[in-house]
Order: sequence, then C-alpha cells, then structure tokens
Amino acid sequence: MDHKNEHDFVSPPYPPIDPKPNPHYAQILMEDYAGIVSELTAITKYEYQSVVLMNTFPHFAKELSKIGMAEMHHLHILAQLIFKLGGDPRYRAHSNPTMGHFWSGQNVDYQCDFPSLIYENIQGEKQAIENYRRHLCLIQDSSVQKNIRRIILDEEHHIRIFCQALALWQRGALS
Repeated sequence: MDHKNEHDFVSPPYPPIDPKPNPHYAQILMEDYAGIVSELTAITKYEYQSVVLMNTFPHFAKELSKIGMAEMHHLHILAQLIFKLGGDPRYRAHSNPTMGHFWSGQNVDYQCDFPSLIYENIQGEKQAIENYRRHLCLIQDSSVQKNIRRIILDEEHHIRIFCQALALWQRGALS
C-alpha cells in the first residue's frame, strides 16, 4: 500500500476559501464538521484504529494515520468555511449555541475486529460523501461547493484504500 501523496490526498489542489457570508450555510456545514458522521469523528476513529492495529498491521496502521491527517485538513477547511460564512466552528453539530450537542467520543466506532472496522470505515466514508452531496444541493456558494467537491475526491480515495486493504487482508497479504 504505497502511496505517493504524503497524507493520502488526491492530486488536484484545494480551491481558495473565500465564501460570501451566509450563516445558514455555516449551519449546514456543522454536520460535516462535527456531527456523528463528520471529519472530527473520522480523525479520532482513524487515530484510534492506527494505535490498536500497530502490532498486527503496522503498515496499514501508518496508512490510517495518514488518512487521519487528510481528514484533519478537511476539518481545517470546514472550520475556515464555517467561520468565513459567519458561523462559530465549535465542535458541535449545529452552529447555534443553544441548539445541537457538542461532539462526543461516543460518536466513534471502537471496533477492533479488522474486517468489521474496514467495512465500517468504508460505510463511514460513503455516508460522509452522501452528506456532502446532499449539502452541495443546499449550498449555492461556489467557494463552498468547490471545496466540498475537492474533499469528496479525497473521501473517494480513502474508500479505494480501504477496499485495497480488505482485499489484501482476505489474501493474507496485509501488513
């Protein structure tokens, strides 16, 4: 599982972050930022998995850390978008301080069984993509749309990595 990109990003550059203020759009992005299926949840899940898999699958554990770094970059992009749109990028699933809940470690699936965690990772990435696509239909700001489309490319790349890891594991060739 050798990848040229240091943090498991695909190659197109990220677009500039220059949305026009729109607090409603910021509110929509809060789900992607710190909801149950979110960049924050993905970061913590992949870091946890990288630690618990370090002894059994050390190369894949490092790959998970790199994917987590890509997710961290996505979190940073979303935080900037939310802030520039007029929201407050706190770790909660709703930008209104009187609504929503703060992010919780209970959002993380602490699965340790390898095939189960890979399936969960694939499903999580697919759900994130579905959420992003739904939000693309709701947000009419080109800067936000371009950034979401770019993030989706990385998430699709992560699915390919997880599918490749599962295939290697099934052949007994994952390290």
